Amino acid sequence: MSPLAALYVKELKELRLVAAFALASTAGIGLYAVAVGPSATMALALLALALLIGATALILPALLVKSVTREWRMGTHYQLLSLPVGRAWPLLAKVAAHVSLGVALFLVSGLALPGIHELLLGSTYLDPMPAIDPAAVWVTAAALYFGLLVFVSSLACVAAVVRLLAPRFKGLASAAVVLSGTWFHSQAKALVLPGSGITEIVRWDPLTGLGFEYGEMIASLAVTCAVGLAYTAFGAWLFARSAEV
Repeated sequence: MSPLAALYVKELKELRLVAAFALASTAGIGLYAVAVGPSATMALALLALALLIGATALILPALLVKSVTREWRMGTHYQLLSLPVGRAWPLLAKVAAHVSLGVALFLVSGLALPGIHELLLGSTYLDPMPAIDPAAVWVTAAALYFGLLVFVSSLACVAAVVRLLAPRFKGLASAAVVLSGTWFHSQAKALVLPGSGITEIVRWDPLTGLGFEYGEMIASLAVTCAVGLAYTAFGAWLFARSAEV
């Protein structure tokens, strides 16, 4: 196994307990929603599933920051920085592992797609209901979730390094990273997609029902991912320049 692959596997192993609990919870709620059939209970189960998945876009980046801090607190960063790889790769491996878990959780949430289909289209529970394609709902949610996960993870990547450089002001430094990143993202989005927002991506029409503007969605996701990758690259560069063995 190459050193880079070994780094990635190591980070995944560190997340195994979190991954096991989150994946089991996600799969369990999704399967339960399908099992109970169209009802108020299914609607609540799907709401709980949506809240759980949405929360992981914030929880996983927080765990990323904690993971980096723990390496320095326990002194194990010496081993990471002495590996025959670029100095930025230990941090990037952590980012990749946490983002991978988020993607896996969202894919597992697709187990509830048949339940969403039954709830929206196959019963009179919400009748009358304009036609809604559950797959379109899931794809739109995937784009929004992945964009949020990548962006917040990139902020966590930079914040983790800044907290190491300024331990006395780690709270203030983290807030500065989040505020600056949010401002930069809003400016980039306003420049590339002026006037674009969630209302331009997801639209409701009383006659035709729920509609999705996939062009706006893809463009918005591309801008968010581009800003996220730029921040991740900056965090990796800063880590490589400042990390000490």
